[in-house]
Amino acid sequence: MSEQSKATVLELSEAIAPNYEYGAYDVDCLYEIFNENAKYFRPTVAGIGMRINDFLSNPQTIRLHLAGVKRYESFPLLALPPAQSLPSQEFASVLHQRRSRPEFGRSISQQELADLLGNALGCNASMTPEYARDATLHRKPYPSGGGLYPVEFYVLPMRVDGVQPCVCHYNTISRELRVLQQELQAEQVNRVLSMPFAADKMPAVMIFMSGVLQRSTNKYGNKGYKLVMIEAGAAGQTLHLNAQALGLHGLMWSSFFDDEAERLLQLDGVSESVIVGFFAG
Repeated sequence: MSEQSKATVLELSEAIAPNYEYGAYDVDCLYEIFNENAKYFRPTVAGIGMRINDFLSNPQTIRLHLAGVKRYESFPLLALPPAQSLPSQEFASVLHQRRSRPEFGRSISQQELADLLGNALGCNASMTPEYARDATLHRKPYPSGGGLYPVEFYVLPMRVDGVQPCVCHYNTISRELRVLQQELQAEQVNRVLSMPFAADKMPAVMIFMSGVLQRSTNKYGNKGYKLVMIEAGAAGQTLHLNAQALGLHGLMWSSFFDDEAERLLQLDGVSESVIVGFFAG
């Protein structure tokens, strides 16, 4: 590299270098705009109270938001065996052993997939809320702001014994997989990822989490967006711990091209947007 080129690179690096000083804020940074708009302030919280009151008193709003999951009943069912209870282990041991391991290379059984999805994501309790006696509120193994569960799960079984790779949606209430796209090729998935996997290192299953944003923001305003992200993180940790208990390697994954992932999952990217992936094998 010539001296002139080196000087140009140095100038550019200085021009775009991140500034970590606490006082050097750029008011146009998107994260700052989002952060301010997602806060509750005493003068404006009355409007949020009206939203919440509507949610707790309007029957139409209640029925719409307590659904808690998208439904694809008209799509083919990918039948899995019923989920079995996890092997008995001390929780402290599972928690201590949990690691992010990008070390894949084996297939998993349909029973292992059913156990992972059912124990980590499947409905584990139902209740009738006081504000809607004719409705059912389904609970999951991870927390959700207001019990709205705006996070959806799209499952790509890439190396599951007896299952052809495909794109599925997991219904956390019925614990069913519905096939949205058949005959998925590894190359199609790798094009979505900014860091592709070699054929012999492909995860056994890829789970992409999306957020149906208005399911949360209709009640909580802009703070609802934060709650969607918090839920995705909580669900990811629950997947991690269940994978560890099953003897599987797990890894949260954000290195993908969002627009291409959304096309693969058939999302519009606006009302529902991909958030993060969890890979296991």
